Amino acid sequence: MRNLTILILFIGGSLSQGYSQTVRSAYTLRSLEDAWTLASENNVDIQNEARDIENAELDVKLAKARRLPSINGSFSLQNNLSLATTPLPGEIFGQPGETINAQFGQDYNWNAGITVNKSLFNLQEKRQVRLAEQGVSLSQAQEKLTRQTLREQIAQQYYTILILEKGLALDRQNLELMDSLENLSQQKLDEGLIDASALYQAELNKKLVEESILERERMLNQSNSQLKTLLGVDTSTQIEFQEEIEGSGVSEGSLDLAPDALVAVYEKQYLQAEHMLRVEKAAYWPSISSNAYFGQQQFRNDFGLSFQGSDWNPYNYLGFTLQVPIFQGGQTRKQVKKAQNDWQIAENTWKDVQRESIILDQQLIEQDRLYRELANNTQERYEVRQKQWELSEQRYEEGIISLDTHLLIFEDYLQAENIYLNSLLNVYLNYSSIISRREKI
Repeated sequence: MRNLTILILFIGGSLSQGYSQTVRSAYTLRSLEDAWTLASENNVDIQNEARDIENAELDVKLAKARRLPSINGSFSLQNNLSLATTPLPGEIFGQPGETINAQFGQDYNWNAGITVNKSLFNLQEKRQVRLAEQGVSLSQAQEKLTRQTLREQIAQQYYTILILEKGLALDRQNLELMDSLENLSQQKLDEGLIDASALYQAELNKKLVEESILERERMLNQSNSQLKTLLGVDTSTQIEFQEEIEGSGVSEGSLDLAPDALVAVYEKQYLQAEHMLRVEKAAYWPSISSNAYFGQQQFRNDFGLSFQGSDWNPYNYLGFTLQVPIFQGGQTRKQVKKAQNDWQIAENTWKDVQRESIILDQQLIEQDRLYRELANNTQERYEVRQKQWELSEQRYEEGIISLDTHLLIFEDYLQAENIYLNSLLNVYLNYSSIISRREKI
């Protein structure tokens, strides 16, 4: 018993160690494509979509299986507690003019055989197969929409993180500079060379930078958590980003957008509603089926069973059934009407989504142009403010401008920096929607 306990503990420890080795604690993302690849392997929504497609394919097989013949074997015993009584004319028994109540049969009946049922014509079952096949197309379209949406969301969080990190790096540089300016202002104030307003301005600028750092760190933590959820990794996983954002945005590429996956989903829903209408209309059609039985019977007066072939009697039959719907309380007509309404709703929705998609695509392309122009302008403005600040440092050291003026110029520089980073973020958020329609995951 002791050896068995040690063995169990050893196996459990080995399994735990093996499991811990399969869990990644850190990932390095060299590009957005790496993030997409990671999500394709771990994201729960993509995994669920794959299972939905598999279920839809199983629905097709089930619909086809219903059209196959069903074959069942049976073995039964019937105990006739009271044999049926049949009145017969007495002439049969030599008693003319009288009626004799005769009982036929034996107390125990054994039956063994095979029953075969087959639908020869059922239009509704046939159309249900096509409906199930359309369900596969709908699931596949939904899976593509999930991937498109996921590409867009991952790209948005990915670029948001890169821009926030870029802003944090600038803010930390600015904070070091503000520390030195605050110390310098305090020193000048102690020496009586400036009044307290310059010190207050330096402290105010430092607070602005500190607030910017705190806000960007908050947003960075939030974006990191959201990205990890989209990637399908644990929240404790460390993610390192090797790509950096430079300039005023992404390089201009092809703006040819693939068809929106959302439109394809509504198109498949419309086609599915159309097939459902055909299924309901098929309920008006007659159906033809056949059934057959091939078996043996054994009749006995005692509770016994013989396996001798001479003790069994063949019992076989073949039948055909024509079923014509005549009246079902108006259910078929109401179901057809409901299916027609659903079909028209699906058609109207599909066409409306098509129109909206065309408008949104045009907006994406136009916004891409406008956001790029705005980002270029704000970058140029930021660079001018940066040069102005560098010149201000030189002029202050030369005694040409006062410390108050020097600090106000830095405030303008901070404002230009924030405007530039916000413009840059708008470029990449819009760009995320564009590339989600061009790339694969």
